[in-house]
Amino acid sequence: MLFKSRYLCFGSKTWYLNASLLLPFEELKSLDLSYNYLGGWIAPEEPNLLSSRLSKLEVLDLGGNFLDHSILSILGTIPSLRHLVLKNSNLSGTLHMNGGFSNLIELDISENAIDAVAIVEGGFSNLKELDISYNAVDVAAIAEGLCNLVKLEELDLSNNGITGRLPTCWRNMTSLRIMNLVDNEFTDNVASSSHTSLTSLEFLSISGNHFNIPSSLGPLANHSRLKVLLLDDTELIVDTKVASSIPRFQLKVFSKSNSPSKGFKVTSLGFLNHQYDLRMMDLSSNDIPGPFPTWLLENNTKLEMLIMRNNSFTTLEVPSMTRFNVPVMDISNNDIRGGLTTEFCANFPNLHHLNLISQQIGREYSI
Repeated sequence: MLFKSRYLCFGSKTWYLNASLLLPFEELKSLDLSYNYLGGWIAPEEPNLLSSRLSKLEVLDLGGNFLDHSILSILGTIPSLRHLVLKNSNLSGTLHMNGGFSNLIELDISENAIDAVAIVEGGFSNLKELDISYNAVDVAAIAEGLCNLVKLEELDLSNNGITGRLPTCWRNMTSLRIMNLVDNEFTDNVASSSHTSLTSLEFLSISGNHFNIPSSLGPLANHSRLKVLLLDDTELIVDTKVASSIPRFQLKVFSKSNSPSKGFKVTSLGFLNHQYDLRMMDLSSNDIPGPFPTWLLENNTKLEMLIMRNNSFTTLEVPSMTRFNVPVMDISNNDIRGGLTTEFCANFPNLHHLNLISQQIGREYSI
């Protein structure tokens, strides 16, 4: 059952919901009060009345309102809550999560102005999904609390400007499947960081940070479940000691594109030699020289999107006896010269989008 507020709001005035109005809805499981100019709600006089009457409430969305920290003490009296959304709710400063929330498995506090999160010992013991993106937290402000979340499966800390190294205790979050650290200021060596122990990862984005990443991706070689790896605007460091083991992962999505202003370059694509299941790949703005790497297409016959613009490819030759199923290809802004042969066209029968802007392709063959 879904109950959504129908109160009218004029201008930007906030209002407070009298929580006693919810008490008759004893079968209520999901409540959406998002984007209602809500400033909070007034709890019933009896402290345990909400928990006794709303004992089946599992999903609560208060996103897009104008809340203060007092709402947390009220919500903590509803132990049945499993999914709580406080996204873009004008919360700021240190968020004290005291008491309750023992059954919560998802917490979204993104897009606020939170600079620290205080989690009491034993709190959120069942939390599996945590989104703190687009705030202003730092490692010191969240490390201790996160270290106790051993059941956490999804963590989003993107766009926080976090500096420093990953806390070593994050090695204990061995159930983590999704980690998004994009656009922070982490400075760490992946070979010795907590990443090496998180072998349950399926999605890893460390784009836009300052990680020291060996070009062989050797520190991630044992991450057999890894399917999505995003390394945009990061620098791959040439290994002084090349890893001898073949990576156990088979990626579906790999992105290592760069903003031209960063000046990062990929000198070798050898780390992709053992990938055979890629569906999407972006290697834009890496200044990769030489002929177009046809072997990437030959190895990954399920590719759906190939983006390799702003490199330094000079020739475009495709084996005449091979058919590729790629529907989207962008190889614009390279140095490819010569004609686009009829064999090329025949070998891409499912191509829907082809970008060849700023090439020296012969006019008589262009499509």
